[in-house]
Amino acid sequence: MRITVKTRIVSPVALVWLAYTTPEDIKKWNSASDDWHTTSSFVELRVGGRFCSRMEAKDGSFGFNYFILFRLEEKVSSHFLVF
Repeated sequence: MRITVKTRIVSPVALVWLAYTTPEDIKKWNSASDDWHTTSSFVELRVGGRFCSRMEAKDGSFGFNYFILFRLEEKVSSHFLVF
């Protein structure tokens, strides 16, 4: 199955790249709603790398890990990946 996700973000490319690839930055913005938050994140930007985060309800009632296992085929530049 192939999934393509596209979005337009009006910010400097370097800032957006860091937000999407730095675990501490991901924890700041990645949430389902205001009553959820990401408590941990792991990003491995390399061929054969992976991505993992944990999202939890702020009241502690529920939480889950989610993994994206991807095969990074090529790191074209500092802000473009093919996988």
